[in-house]
Amino acid sequence: METTQLRKKPIGELVREDYRTAEVLSRWKLDYCCGGKRNLEDACNREGANVEEVTRALELVLHNPPAGPWITIHGPHLFSLITSNRYITNTSENHFPFLLPLHKK
Repeated sequence: METTQLRKKPIGELVREDYRTAEVLSRWKLDYCCGGKRNLEDACNREGANVEEVTRALELVLHNPPAGPWITIHGPHLFSLITSNRYITNTSENHFPFLLPLHKK
């Protein structure tokens, strides 16, 4: 995705498309749940985050494909799979808080 497209995309949509972006957005306290309809540029301006830095961090994540069987599983089924199986480990526990808002969407 081009930088311009990334900046104009609603941040809630970014997280729905790739859960790993939630961790990046959270570093800058960008609300992708209730404020998820804002595009990246607007969200950064609202929170005083440097849009260049956030964009670079997101691009790093988005240019590396996610690993694991959940890549093609979406919504409540993904949430159930992660919470009810062996996928809750030291590494995935870091992502658990980010999955809760997505489950409600």
